[in-house]
Amino acid sequence: MTADGPQTSTVGDSFTFGDEVEDEESWPAQLEKILNKRVLNAGVGAYGVDQAFLRAEVLLDKYDPDVVILSLISDDINRTEYSNYPYGRGWKPYFEYENGALVLKNVPVPESLAPRRHRRFQSVRHALGYSALADAVFDRLAPRWWRDLPLVEKVHHDGDRVSVDLLVRLDGLARSRRSRFVAVALATNGLVGNNARLPNLVKGAREKHVEVLDLSTELLEGQESALQKRFRPAGHYAPALNRWVAERIAAFLQGRGALSEAAGLH
Repeated sequence: MTADGPQTSTVGDSFTFGDEVEDEESWPAQLEKILNKRVLNAGVGAYGVDQAFLRAEVLLDKYDPDVVILSLISDDINRTEYSNYPYGRGWKPYFEYENGALVLKNVPVPESLAPRRHRRFQSVRHALGYSALADAVFDRLAPRWWRDLPLVEKVHHDGDRVSVDLLVRLDGLARSRRSRFVAVALATNGLVGNNARLPNLVKGAREKHVEVLDLSTELLEGQESALQKRFRPAGHYAPALNRWVAERIAAFLQGRGALSEAAGLH
């Protein structure tokens, strides 16, 4: 049983949601146990920074949390550049710049099916669909054709800038609600994107005075063989690694006085 009072809200992608582990093994659930404080897990698989931002806006209005945490991996930055992303629900909202200002697009989100490029050899794909060998081979060599995935609709190349500006905007929204905002950068083992875009985002957000807990650098400093053991087969965190993330976030919040300060403001 957690203590009553204002809660911490977490937004992000499948690493926040807790893919490949039980609900109580996700890092938000483990953070709740460590803090003895309600933690709302609002992570959604395949979300980009833009979608996580929009979800955080809703949570600020609905729950008035004392702390808002947005965790992200490098691939979440890529997703801000898409109007359609096949590993989510297809079409998605996104932000782009008009006259120097961020403008929300694709809202309401289209309900139509996303276009597909891979119409050739569909009869071959269907015929081989019952073969385990074909599944293993083509899922590796031609995954988009084999899975009949919709196109990725890339609408701009400003993911770093968009992501940083959304973090800055969310920080401002949290402050206006007398809440505390923290961005958490997480690393992957390469199965779910790479980690290439994290350093620029961390640097850019910190330069604009956003509180950023960079767990990606610390995680990647270990030996490669030891690192891989901390992940599940599809590339998400094992329970012990989720626990590590929760412990680092708890220590960061407590060390910065975020919990007592935010609770005193409400």
